[in-house]
Amino acid sequence: MRIQIDILRNTIKVLLIVLLTSSFVYCKESTIPYDPGLVVILKADDLGEMTPNWERFMHIIFKDSICGSIGIIADRMKSDSTVDEIRRISGYKRDNKFPVIEFWNHGYNHIKNKNGTEFDGSTIEYQANHLQMTQEFMNDKLRIQCHTFGAPYNRTDINTLKALYFSPEICVWFCLKNLEKEEKKGWKNPDDHPASDNNKILLDVDYYFYKIFPVDKMMNNYSKDRVKPYIVIQVHPLMWKDKNFDDFETLIKFYKSRKTTFMTPFQYYQYLNDIFEGDTRI
Repeated sequence: MRIQIDILRNTIKVLLIVLLTSSFVYCKESTIPYDPGLVVILKADDLGEMTPNWERFMHIIFKDSICGSIGIIADRMKSDSTVDEIRRISGYKRDNKFPVIEFWNHGYNHIKNKNGTEFDGSTIEYQANHLQMTQEFMNDKLRIQCHTFGAPYNRTDINTLKALYFSPEICVWFCLKNLEKEEKKGWKNPDDHPASDNNKILLDVDYYFYKIFPVDKMMNNYSKDRVKPYIVIQVHPLMWKDKNFDDFETLIKFYKSRKTTFMTPFQYYQYLNDIFEGDTRI
């Protein structure tokens, strides 16, 4: 009888060791950082009112099971139908809880005149007000919490950094560093720094296109791009013709056949900071 009890005790010990070891291995494996390969961030500019081109662009993103981001110009979004449509689209989430399309702050009026642009050549007060008016529009009208900013015409100045202090919820800044050369203290580019001290990141624009979409150039550059942590592709679908849309789909298929992951800017921010909460609609 004693031998049987000892055998039972030893069996229980072995089972406990197996269970504990298995649990430890599972937890350890579950904390291994996800390797997304090259992160591809689509940055589409200048959404005011919904048009057939915008509908077509968004349809491709949904159809091809990727994600992207679209910059909103608040003062150009006048119709209730567009507001309702953006609310509807922003509610669609992927399995990872992130939105299919992230809408971001692209300025209030996208103005350009002889004195400069909305965020280049204007005062701190002017820029802060325009940032905040767009944030409030997105919050109150579109019911979206906006965490990303990109300036009209990719033009900013030394006042933009100070103006952004008044919108602390913005933690991602699209920045074309070849044009926006002023110091951006406290904001770090993931190309150079894995994460910043205050969790604010700059995303440089690798490809900047207006009316054209040279898909061959981007595919040919893949061997160079693949060693980068991310690339940003800036486009203007409002200006596209049929061939541009066809080329866009060709590029999507190209990237999907390689080790790449499409992310939205705020999703990439969360990935860099080990936060996986998705995006919160209001």
